[in-house]
Amino acid sequence: MAEDLAKKGARVTLILGPVENCCIDKRIKVIRFSFFKELNRLLKNELKKKRYDIVLHSAAVSDYRPAQERKNKLNSHNKKLTLILKQTPKMIDYLRKESPCSFLIGFKFEPQASKRSLIKQARLLMRRAHLDLVVANSLVKNNYVAYLVKAKNKYGPFLKKERLSRGLIGLIEKII
Repeated sequence: MAEDLAKKGARVTLILGPVENCCIDKRIKVIRFSFFKELNRLLKNELKKKRYDIVLHSAAVSDYRPAQERKNKLNSHNKKLTLILKQTPKMIDYLRKESPCSFLIGFKFEPQASKRSLIKQARLLMRRAHLDLVVANSLVKNNYVAYLVKAKNKYGPFLKKERLSRGLIGLIEKII
């Protein structure tokens, strides 16, 4: 999607996690991160120093992290370990505060959700995080399905990610 937007003349900044090297258009500014804390800091800094017309927050960020961080290796002689997790902050919830004038797009993935439930969850996210649009997607019987959800309208279903990307870019072009 970032490459398709760049081809259409958009100035794109992509904050990209630890994925295999991929072919990224040279016109795209890429900022790399590895861990949640790093992404959280990079995203806040980027939104504070620059004004973005549109922010797409598609990161599937871990909902939990270890409550206690270890600096050293755990002893392999331990017969049993207990892992206590705590919730990570929802980055999408602070985007409106950090970028009040941007058109904000979030993503909501609900595996195996019915269409009705998926749309309902997307609208709940939209209200909670003050988003302008939500990409609601699911896997139903291992088949991809997605909708573009606004406060009153929805578009779709999109049964392939490529079609979703084209539909989303079409909506973005209308906004700009």
